[in-house]
Amino acid sequence: GRLVNLGAGSWRDPLWELVEFRNVTRAVFVDPGGPPEGVPRSPRAVRFLNESAEPQNLKALLRKGQLLPRQPGFSLPVEVDFLKVDVDGCDCVLASKVLHLIRPKVIIMEINWSIPPPLRFVRHCHEDWWKSWETWGSIGFVLSTHGCSLMGASSTLEPFGFALWRLQGHVNAVFLRRDVQEALGQRRADETACFNEAWKNSELVRYVHFSLADDWRRGSGQDALKHAWGNIS
Repeated sequence: GRLVNLGAGSWRDPLWELVEFRNVTRAVFVDPGGPPEGVPRSPRAVRFLNESAEPQNLKALLRKGQLLPRQPGFSLPVEVDFLKVDVDGCDCVLASKVLHLIRPKVIIMEINWSIPPPLRFVRHCHEDWWKSWETWGSIGFVLSTHGCSLMGASSTLEPFGFALWRLQGHVNAVFLRRDVQEALGQRRADETACFNEAWKNSELVRYVHFSLADDWRRGSGQDALKHAWGNIS
């Protein structure tokens, strides 16, 4: 199979497991921090690019990874098996951009669980984002406005033909392409029901106070937006 991994700097990454145990023919892994610490060497099928994924360089990265041909005239998007996006920034924007270049069967997205349905939150790309992320991170704070909420991810991927299938681990959501979902006899998962079930897990990573997000979760959409506005910081 063929994999694209935007944000591949952690051993907890499910695509590293796929590379190790499955028949992978081509994998493009991208992370500015390099491979996970302690990895002896990347498998032969993996082209690891020690760079940041940005909307404007995605095509160049996939060409460096030998997933996209360099010669003109090839048709896009290119078929792949898995896409994973976890960059702690404008994840949904990157996903929407790269889906014009590749057509995965499965998408794994890191989710910001601080923002419940029906709220749709999507961090947009900004040149000063990483400076702020690193500054606050250096003193032990994680900015709550990174990535995208579950509804933000779902609404971003739906126009490309993807629907929520299940949650994975404590941070990820898995989306299947509709034809794959139908072939497997799977039904689209309900975002609100999935979120509410995940919310019971004490290990779920949250970036705002539990009581705030819980109030947003329990109220109407209008109340949730009114209460969340100005309180995500």
